[in-house]
Amino acid sequence: MMHVLLAASCAALVLFRQEATAAAGEGLKQTVATKLCSISAAAKSSAADLAARLQQIHDALTSARRTAQQQDVIAATKPEHATAAQVLRYYANAAGGAAESALSDWTGENTKILGHSLYTAGRIDELMLLLQNNQRDDKNAQAACIGADTTGNHLGNKDTTAKCAADDITQTKSAPADLDKTTTTELDGVTEIHAAAGSACALTKDLTTAYTSFSGTLPLIGGLINVHATNGLQTANNNLATKSSSVKLFTNLRKHNADIKSKLTSELTTAPATLQKLKDLLKTPTTRSRLGPAARKALNWDKDKSGTELDDELKKIFGISDDATDGSYINSLKDFTLKVHKTATDTDNINLFSLTPDQLSEALSEALEQNRQQPASKPCTAKESKDKSQNPDTDTCASKGTGDDCKPPCKVEGKGDKAKCVVDPNYKPPEAEGAKESVTATNTTASNSFVIRKAPLLLAVLLF
Repeated sequence: MMHVLLAASCAALVLFRQEATAAAGEGLKQTVATKLCSISAAAKSSAADLAARLQQIHDALTSARRTAQQQDVIAATKPEHATAAQVLRYYANAAGGAAESALSDWTGENTKILGHSLYTAGRIDELMLLLQNNQRDDKNAQAACIGADTTGNHLGNKDTTAKCAADDITQTKSAPADLDKTTTTELDGVTEIHAAAGSACALTKDLTTAYTSFSGTLPLIGGLINVHATNGLQTANNNLATKSSSVKLFTNLRKHNADIKSKLTSELTTAPATLQKLKDLLKTPTTRSRLGPAARKALNWDKDKSGTELDDELKKIFGISDDATDGSYINSLKDFTLKVHKTATDTDNINLFSLTPDQLSEALSEALEQNRQQPASKPCTAKESKDKSQNPDTDTCASKGTGDDCKPPCKVEGKGDKAKCVVDPNYKPPEAEGAKESVTATNTTASNSFVIRKAPLLLAVLLF
């Protein structure tokens, strides 16, 4: 019990001695000012951090949407590469979903925390600049509101508060930080905040004398530090790191922590919306392995595949023989154009990767319409031409009788009692209507193009 009382007495004595050394009119320590400005500088990038993150999310969402549309068109126009397109479609879906999740990080409290960080930086800046600029023009040794740590001499060095002096934070570069850690690092162990000597700072003078009647303390930056009514600059417990955990201005600042930093810096997947990015993704086993989860979903594998097993599957899907070649999938997309509208009345053959979202929608719609109509326009095969209605046997014709039902490909042969309905050996069925029409949808290796004819009957509902 005695040792507890002794420890408490010593602590009280130390606290009394520290508080007693403070005096009205003393300035703030230069090192303390610099530490507070370092916290402010880290907080001031918050707007730039959020702007950079939102740009990343925007780019990820845009590339995911374009990639999804492109792969849908490829699947509809190049059936031999439909599986490859399907895998990349699922990859784009995942990239878009991750970007949407990242966007949701900034629709509520996290954005408010960034706003509070900027607000706190402003509070720190104005106080530090106010103290810095309150000094004699001739830099009198002790006539200043920011003084030296040990001698009291103030050298008039504006670098003390340089990090608090930003006039335009729209030019601040993104530099995401853990402000909880920064605050602790800068303020831990700070047990005294007043300069070593001097009593000429008008801002920390005896407030009771200055205002005739004043009691208590004047809180600065939310109460992290205070101006005592008669004893100048002070801070409760003489440890700013400890105090920052109980002052609301700083407890909210410290919510800008490692989790917030992670949300600002975590990597986002960018779907391959250009031919070069597709090449890069399919170039090596390492880059191709990123398609593993998408391939499992697209192809309904019962378990994950990895290593050589996964890469062998992907190389088959994308027609890759070795890493020195692009493979059949990539080769099929080189100079791949589609005929779409570039104005309300004019069409043109445009490279797949240059198509706008609306043009991609048009291309997909028309490709699906042509695929829908293809069976109706396909010429009859030799097998189909043997249908009984076109080439009936003798019994079929005989069953029709010699009346009006005996029609081509049957004919009436003989007269009177000898008349009968028989197969007409000279009958030629009319050419199928679909065979007369030329197919307008072409996708040849030679031209590597897909001609789109206008058919507004089908509205393609895109998944993205």
